[in-house]
This record gives sequence, structure tokens and C-alpha cells, in this order.
Amino acid sequence: MPDASPPLASTSALAAAHARFARTSIAVYSGTVAVVLGFLVAALLTDHRHEQEQAEERLLLAAVERGQSLAQLVDLLVGELKRLGKREELKPGDADSVSEQALLELTHGKSAIFDVGVAVLDARGVVEWEEPRGFVSQSSFGGEAWFKEVKSTGETSLVAVDPERASDALLYVVSPVLRNESFAGALVGAIDLSGQRYHTARAEIAAARTLVATLDGTVIFPPRQPRFAEEEAYRQLFDAKQAQARTQRVVLQGRPRVIATSPVAGTQLQLVLVAEEFELLRPARERLYSSLAIGLTLLAAPLALLVLLQRRSLRLYREAEEAALREEQLQRLGEAANLIAHEVRNGLNGVSVGLDLVAGVQGRSEGERLAVLALLRREMKNLADFTGELMLVSKGIVPKPVSLDLVELLPELTAVAREAGTELGIEVEMCLPPAPLRVRVDPTLLRVVLTNLVNNAIEAVASRGDGSPGHVRLTLWREGERTLIRVQDDGPGVDPRVRLFEPFQTGKPSGTGIGLAVSRKIVRAHGGELHLEPTQEGASFRVELPSEGP
Repeated sequence: MPDASPPLASTSALAAAHARFARTSIAVYSGTVAVVLGFLVAALLTDHRHEQEQAEERLLLAAVERGQSLAQLVDLLVGELKRLGKREELKPGDADSVSEQALLELTHGKSAIFDVGVAVLDARGVVEWEEPRGFVSQSSFGGEAWFKEVKSTGETSLVAVDPERASDALLYVVSPVLRNESFAGALVGAIDLSGQRYHTARAEIAAARTLVATLDGTVIFPPRQPRFAEEEAYRQLFDAKQAQARTQRVVLQGRPRVIATSPVAGTQLQLVLVAEEFELLRPARERLYSSLAIGLTLLAAPLALLVLLQRRSLRLYREAEEAALREEQLQRLGEAANLIAHEVRNGLNGVSVGLDLVAGVQGRSEGERLAVLALLRREMKNLADFTGELMLVSKGIVPKPVSLDLVELLPELTAVAREAGTELGIEVEMCLPPAPLRVRVDPTLLRVVLTNLVNNAIEAVASRGDGSPGHVRLTLWREGERTLIRVQDDGPGVDPRVRLFEPFQTGKPSGTGIGLAVSRKIVRAHGGELHLEPTQEGASFRVELPSEGP
């Protein structure tokens, strides 16, 4: 049951309420922050995924644009070679190469398309003339498979040059020269794949690596293919029968990469862009982190300010509480001093009266002398009991528990108090269970508790002064692992404003305010509790003690 005594001081209750409010407000705000943060993170992650998709789309668009630029360049070169192949000045296989030389010098010198070079081959594949000199790496291509294919089909062909130097990055365009519908030779032009004419200037994919590959993924540019192109995971990305523009994610050389491919129209080539996933998504990742940092700052700053203000406010309340406690302690010290002085003075007055009576004992009967001695002993006992209770309040209580049966012990401990009630016409009833209830208690200290409770109940009933019979009931029972004793009376009850269990606080005109404080201290020293229970009439105190055994 809850204790009926109010808080120690109003400031203490106010500080405790403020602390609860501070914790609640911080918890509510923290919960709100957690919910908002969850939505924020979800929104940012959604946006981050969208930015990832956009980055991949930009990479693919760049691959498509570069592929289209390369296709246009190839188409221009093929068209120019076909036009040159129809010129009458071009006569592969004759002994005179003057006309071919003049034509090639004109073509190479003034055309942006032929800035790499151009060569004339006869029907056997022998180089008749080249511009500039050293443009082709050998004097005859008659044994090359691509020359044989052009000779047999009469169709223009693209040839990736097998590089002799690390700087070689040429793509040959071979166009047949037909005379009277017969193969008379071939024109060979070249595209420098390392040039920038088919590159775009998209800054977001500047770190992407550009490859030109065949439809099955064989790299022809750069001249030395990257090491990851030898991995099976790379080769599985390509399908020569179904080339299309797309992006794919793959782990190459232990690092995640994004690869965009786009076929080069009119050729058997495709443009490939290879980007490190970490670098490609760096801008999106940085935006995610910065947005998250800003969101966390905006959410955490008010929380930090709230915590700071609450801590400052709580500190002020605690300082006020400590000041009020010091003032109340001084007030209680004064009340205690007055009470002690009053009790000692009353006891000394009684002793003084008794001594006066002893001094004039001559001429008195034996009964009168015994009554005077009994008065002296009673006053001395009252003083001894009072000082004993003061000592229990001021120092710690260390019980010496032994195993006892309360069913047997309770009548003995309350015998004197019950006799006092009988003399006043107050019936003291005992309701005991039939079976033993064993506890481990200090019998001397338990006697103090029960005597205080029963005597208080008897005094409360007697204070009614209406002459009606009064009752005090002691009930003993067990609940779970606790043994309980209830002392209940039908007196006038207890004023709820009185802090009964605090030292020197009492609701009786002649009370010392020590008994209940000492009783609760004793019960708590045994691991139990002493409560004032709410009742319709009178007062009811309940003692809870740990039970022994099952």
C-alpha cells in the first residue's frame, strides 16, 4: 500500500516533477527526431538510388554519343574512299604512280578526314603509294585475311591494326577499287582512335575509360587491352549476336565497375565506357552524406539546446531543494530540541515531585510510600524509553534475527499492551492463522514495533472520549513470500497532513513523534516495510516481513 505521508518538502516534489517532465520532453523529442530521421534517411536513400540510376544513364548516353560520333567519322571516311576509288587518275597496278601520288597528296594534305594517312594497294596487295611515307607498316598486305576478304567480296571493310607500338591506335578502312567491275586494288584510310573527334565533353564521366571493341568484346582500342578484359566476367558481358546499348554492373579485378556499351552503326564494333562504380557515384554519395549531415545537424541542434536548458533548470531546482532541505533540517533540529527539553523537563518535574513526597514520607502509610516509589520508577522508565528511542533514531539499526513463529510469539509480544487496553475498557482482538508462520526477526526490536503500534491504537481509541467501547484488532496472515501483520483501530483516524513516519512529527497532543519513525526504521532493517493503509474509519497500519521457508 502507498505511504500516506506527503513529500519531505514542496521543493523536493517540484524538483522531482521537473526532472520527470525534462526526461519526458527529451524522450518525446528524441522519439520525434527518430521518426523524422527515419523518413529523412528513407527519402535520401530513395533520392540516392535515383541519382545512381541517373549517373548510369548519363554514362550510357555518353557511350551512345561517342559511338554515334565514331560511326559518323567511319561513314565519312568510307564515303570519301569510295569517291576516290572512282577517280580516273587512280590506276592501281600500272607502272606509273605519278597520278596516284598527286591524288593522295591532295587528299591527305587538305582533308581533315585523311589527317592520319591514306595508301593505294594493287590487286596483289602491294603498296604502290602511301601518304605520308611510313603510314603503313609493311610493303604488302596480300597475305592478310582482311585483304583477301575485300578482294573476294568487293565490300568496304574495317580493320583493327595490330599495334606495333604502345601509341598505335589505328582503325583501317579498306575500300576496293573496281575497274570494269573487276578488283583492281584497294584504298586504305585510317582513323586514329586515340583522337578526340568522336569524344564528348561530359564532365560527369570524365573518369570513365573508353574502349573500342568488337561485338564479342575483343578490345581493339586502346592498343594494349586492359588486364580486366582477360577476365571471364568481362567476356560474359558481350553477345556478338545481340549487341545493344545498355549498362551493366560487374566486379573486375576485385572492384565494382559500371560498363556502358553502344554499337557503332554500320560496323562490327561497339563503343565501351568502363567506370569505377566508386568514382561514378561519388557525386551522388557526397550529396547523400552532406544532406544527411545537414539533416542531423538541424535535428540534433534543438535537442542539444533542450538538454542544456533542462540541465540548467534542473540544477537550479536542485540548488533550491538543497537550500529548502537545509532550512527544514534547522527547523526540525529546533523542534527536536524543544521536544527533548519538554520531555526531560516533564520527567524531571515528576522526579522532583516524587522526591518531595519521599522527603515527607514520615507519617504516611506503607501504601502511600509504595505509590510514591512507583511514580518515581514510572517517570524514570519514561525517560529511559525516550532516550532509547532517540538513540534508535540517531544511529543505524542492526538486527540480530532468529527464526521465530509469529503465531506463537505475537500474543507474548503484545501482552502488556493488551492489558493496558483492557484497563481502559478497550478490547484488543487477535486473529491468528492455525498454522505456524515463521520469520527471521530480532524479537526485541519487533516488540518495540508492535508495542508502538498497539499503544498508538489504544491511545487513539481512548482519545474519542465518548465512553463507547473501542476495539483494536491484530491480524496475522501470509501473502506469497511475505508475512503481514495489521494493527487496526476504530479511533478518530489520522490527519493526512501529518508526516507520521518522519522523526518528531506527530498527530497526538502529547506524542513525541519518534515511535512510528523508529518502527519503520526497524521493519526496513529486516527487509520489510511499514505502511499506513487507507480506511473508512480509524487507522490501519500494516507490517510486511519476509517469510522464512516455503
